[in-house]
Amino acid sequence: RIPVRNNHDGRYFSDPHQALPKNGYTAIFEKMLSDPKITVLTSTDFFEVRDKLQCNRLYYTGPIDTYFADLGWPKLEYRSLSFERVVQKDTPGYFQPASVVN
Repeated sequence: RIPVRNNHDGRYFSDPHQALPKNGYTAIFEKMLSDPKITVLTSTDFFEVRDKLQCNRLYYTGPIDTYFADLGWPKLEYRSLSFERVVQKDTPGYFQPASVVN
């Protein structure tokens, strides 16, 4: 949800203490990932190389459904939204009370 306010405060949240990294998030990750103890593999299929990996801790950042499907788990419920398009024609007045209804 996006906060709604009626003032000119340009901050996203109205929390009294909030900040962004001085040099941005990119600089934080560049510094963190430049550590010689960290190996980053890009353009790599995890499922093709996972048996060759030798590490104490692994952070999988691929599609979560693919990861759990490989373990034999059913499709994750929260990711299985079903959208149905309905077109209402010739409805007198309004079909719903506002443009967005939650």
